[in-house]
Amino acid sequence: MSQWFRMYAEVLDDPKVQRLSGDDFKGWVNILCLTAKDDGILPPVADIGFALRLDPKKAEKLVSRLVTAGLLAETETGLKPHKWDSRQYKSDVSTDRVKRFRQRSKKQPETDAETAPETDTETDVPLSKDNGPTADPDKVFWDSAKSYLGPSKASLIGKWVSQHKKPAVIAAITTAQSERAVDPVAFIEGVLRKGSNHHQPRIPI
Repeated sequence: MSQWFRMYAEVLDDPKVQRLSGDDFKGWVNILCLTAKDDGILPPVADIGFALRLDPKKAEKLVSRLVTAGLLAETETGLKPHKWDSRQYKSDVSTDRVKRFRQRSKKQPETDAETAPETDTETDVPLSKDNGPTADPDKVFWDSAKSYLGPSKASLIGKWVSQHKKPAVIAAITTAQSERAVDPVAFIEGVLRKGSNHHQPRIPI
């Protein structure tokens, strides 16, 4: 199964990225792919060069420029893309988590409208039996959805629930997780749009 990683839309407005030359931008994206492929560990520069089809000197210069730009950082285990561990958290690729989310989602009561909490922290809430039989289903839904999409998407999740109802949102999020969508938000909105169009009555001509 192919590995994947999160690419955030804020890259569009990140001066560190946008000031890169075309070749360095391509090299940076390829290094992100290489890091994801190697489970968060960036290989030595010589191996980077081999993977990116660059000779060792060019690979070394590329890595040096990306370090200077602040897009690669030295860690105890070697070089890593900046903030890699905090942006590529484990729950993104947890098949068991997707299964538990689907099982819990089937038990969610339908409500006409909901409003997302105003604040939250970026924590990953496991959907396991540790939540206990008395766990609030509504809280489980919100914690799980924000853990997958990020706390900043709370208002967007609330908008989806208001427009499409919670069961449809749960189904769309579960599908995005199981399909390992590269852009979960766009994927989920596409699923919701298809669901809405499917239920619209046909107007006779």
